[in-house]
Amino acid sequence: MNIKNLCRVIIFIAAVLPSVGSALGFNYEIKGEIKGLKNDTLFLNIRADENRYSLIKIPANNDRFDYEGSADGNYEVSASLSDRKKGNFIFFLDKGTINIKGDVEEMFDATVTGTPINDDYARALALEAPYDQKLRPISEEARRLYKTGDIVKYKQMTQKVDSLVAERSQFRLNYAKTHPKSMYSATTVYLLTDFLSAEELEDLYKSLQPPAKNSVMLKEIPSKIAAKKRVEIGKTAPAFTATDMNGKPLSLADFKGRYVLIEFWASWCVPCREEGPGLMKAFNRFRDKKFQVIAVSLDENDKSWRKAIADDKLEEWVNTCDHKALDNAIAQKYGVQPIPDNFLIDPDGKIVGRRLFGKELEEKLSTFLGSN
Repeated sequence: MNIKNLCRVIIFIAAVLPSVGSALGFNYEIKGEIKGLKNDTLFLNIRADENRYSLIKIPANNDRFDYEGSADGNYEVSASLSDRKKGNFIFFLDKGTINIKGDVEEMFDATVTGTPINDDYARALALEAPYDQKLRPISEEARRLYKTGDIVKYKQMTQKVDSLVAERSQFRLNYAKTHPKSMYSATTVYLLTDFLSAEELEDLYKSLQPPAKNSVMLKEIPSKIAAKKRVEIGKTAPAFTATDMNGKPLSLADFKGRYVLIEFWASWCVPCREEGPGLMKAFNRFRDKKFQVIAVSLDENDKSWRKAIADDKLEEWVNTCDHKALDNAIAQKYGVQPIPDNFLIDPDGKIVGRRLFGKELEEKLSTFLGSN
């Protein structure tokens, strides 16, 4: 986007959009007004595929902007300002004129209409809005309580957050099942990938129809379904090798004959750090009964990883990290994202539990190892 007759330069970063001269190509215009934008720049991050984005910078003139372009697919676009803290909003490239109206103070509430795909997406967002309106102030209060150190009230508030998130997720799931062509449904499949069983995800993915089925954000879904099937309860845990924090080689096979909790976490993950004391309590209770924790960090920064281990007193666990962040090899093999996540492995190498924390983990271990 940019001001018509002023600047129509597209700046590409990290990737180039697919050829616009293909037979499937179409022309589009993006125009509108964002109150408070003034003569600032609107940034459009266009998802070229799962991990590659193209950036279009569009200067505004007195809050208004107008840009014409071409594309060969209905790519997802995330629009934001130079001040990313203002938030962003999502829309899709589509043939015709895409109209945007919003406010820099409420970027996430911008409306995008004018083409079939974006009109449909806007209708779905309007139906979702009541859930977001309830969730937003409670989430903000939870963050405030965490910063003030009021952990008891923080945990109470996070329970309310979790309940509302579950309600919103159910709405999204129901919508996706009844609107298989909608890009909102494609977004739902993407967002709920890690919260659905392999069977649920596969059925939902297969039910989608174009243009939703063609969304680039869903290209990795088949491989994620395969990963989910590999780590279902009762399956043999995928083998892996790594090195611990002292450079010593290790493999899952080294722990055969014990119960092993493979814990996926990161120093920057607040919920992960919150679960640490509960996991340590279970570790201390059952460590003499052939129980071990292998902590797989999704950190990229080695110093941050080691500091978190020291601060949280996790040195007695087996700690490993390949410093590839979300591309951690073990996490990829186990289909992990988001974190925290974990898998309980029995002495024969079978997966007997997943996402077990606090008392739930202790109760599960008690059934296998007895209480003490």
